[in-house]
Parts: sequence; structure tokens; C-alpha cells
Amino acid sequence: INLTLDDFPSWNSIPKNEPNPPSPPEDLPVNTTSRSLLVIAHPGHELRVFNWMQQRRPGAFILTDGSGSAKEGRMDETEQLLRAVSASRAGWLESYADREVYRLVLEGHAEPFINRARELAQYIAAHEIEEIAGDMIEGYNPSHDLCRNLINAAVALAGLMGPWPLPWSRIRIPPAKARSRRY
Repeated sequence: INLTLDDFPSWNSIPKNEPNPPSPPEDLPVNTTSRSLLVIAHPGHELRVFNWMQQRRPGAFILTDGSGSAKEGRMDETEQLLRAVSASRAGWLESYADREVYRLVLEGHAEPFINRARELAQYIAAHEIEEIAGDMIEGYNPSHDLCRNLINAAVALAGLMGPWPLPWSRIRIPPAKARSRRY
């Protein structure tokens, strides 16, 4: 498959999210043979590992809808891309608006994220995942940092669930561009 960004509509043409986001579409292919997993904070991050996705056809977990401060999600293009590379829907697709994640973090609500880590761990154990591509902790965007911590917690939990030693390799998805850090 040879796709370019021109094969997908502009990010700006995505319709506004509804107050209660719909469930992920049922027509995303389910790939039961892949032992790879993509866990990202926002739609669009999958573009950084596009070639890897074409080769591995991973399951996908996406923490937010990518709405940012614009109140418009970006899941439609990500769902198109998943279908185009025969990746599978694993979970979390369109789980939270970005603002909701920030609110939960600021108010100290850990339970929703603990549940996400458990769900991710169960998937890792059930599918004997060997490879996870995911966002890095960068100290800039709390959703990126949270995503990496969810991956790390889920891998530790999955190691306790599975009868096999967890032979996974980490593919850390770097930020799109270097950001200056304030100390």
C-alpha cells in the first residue's frame, strides 16, 4: 500500500464531536494475528510510525480524540488510516476529549486511567503482545506522558497475568519536533 497524506482529507475538515462520542465503527478490521500494538495519546501520532504500521498491522489504543483546544476530534482520518493498512481496532478509540483528560489529571482522578491500564494489560496478555509502539514521556504534554505511563503499567500488569516471559520491545514515538524544556 502506498499512501500519502493527500489520500486523506484535511485535518481541518473533521466535523465537530458530539457531546457523547459514538463508539468506534464496527467496520474496522480485526487482525487477530498481529503481536504488535500501537498505543498513542492522540490521533495523528500513528503517522510517525506509518511504515511500521504497514508491516506489523498492530492493534491500536488511542487515549484521546485529538480535539485539543479546538473541540474538534481527529479520529476519522486515523480510522481511515487503520483500515488502509489493515490494522486492528483494539480499544480506547475516541475514549476522551483532550480537555477531559486534562481535567481528570488536574482533579486527581486516577481511577479512569487505572482502568485503562488494566484494559491495556488484558489485551497485551490475551494477545501475547511482543512489540509496542507508543508515545514517549517528554515533560511537555500531559497526555503523552500519561500514555507512556499507561503502557509501562500495563506491561508490568500483563507480565503478572501471562504465563510467558513478556518478550516485548519498545518503540518510542518521539515528539514531532524538539521542544525546549524549562527547568
